[in-house]
Amino acid sequence: MFQPHVPGLYRASSGGERTTQGSASTIHDVAKAGRWLTVGSDSAWVEPMDLPDMPGSALVYVPSLQWLYAHAAASPVVRDVVMARAKARGWTVAWLGTARDVQAKVGG
Repeated sequence: MFQPHVPGLYRASSGGERTTQGSASTIHDVAKAGRWLTVGSDSAWVEPMDLPDMPGSALVYVPSLQWLYAHAAASPVVRDVVMARAKARGWTVAWLGTARDVQAKVGG
């Protein structure tokens, strides 16, 4: 279940809300090249990343929430790869969302 402070992103990513770029059901198309997606009054960066055993996975980063989502990052190996990408991008990540937990505190 999505936490109360990220419902707009959930609705948008599931196709239930429109964004300034059009229907959010196209989020997978947006992720092909990496770009900003406006969700309500907030913005999310969506980019593709080839993860171990999951090429073309999407990373979603919301700077205002310091939140990064990567579906496969529940695995410790994948989590390390994803967090290395975030560090290389200069992203501040306090929360990590995965297929198992939409909001887990990073580093403690």
